[in-house]
Amino acid sequence: MQDLVTVFSNEDGIQIFMDVQQDAVLQIGEAMQEIQEEAYMNGENWAIFFQYYLEQYAPDLLEGLESDAEAGMYAAYYETATPENHRKALQLADLLHALLAHPEQIYQILRTTEDEIEWD
Repeated sequence: MQDLVTVFSNEDGIQIFMDVQQDAVLQIGEAMQEIQEEAYMNGENWAIFFQYYLEQYAPDLLEGLESDAEAGMYAAYYETATPENHRKALQLADLLHALLAHPEQIYQILRTTEDEIEWD
């Protein structure tokens, strides 16, 4: 299985990317939309879902995290490449990998949060 989430670090900070057009991600997105019709999982809606998820389950990763999603890509970044931000970026990538590897947690969240997530 190809790597669904990548992390890059450079002088501009640390970036986390997920191509939402990969087959595995598309399949998860389609299942999400079956549960909640508004959840058309483009890059923007993945950003909305991950923001909601992090607020609920890993709020410490949100400190300093920005997202810049597009239609076919979820991207998040920490502007400064500090050791702490690097640790958080790797934690975030691990968390996203785990969610994508075991999407039942995503589906369960959607089944129990009908109106809590404000989709794009």
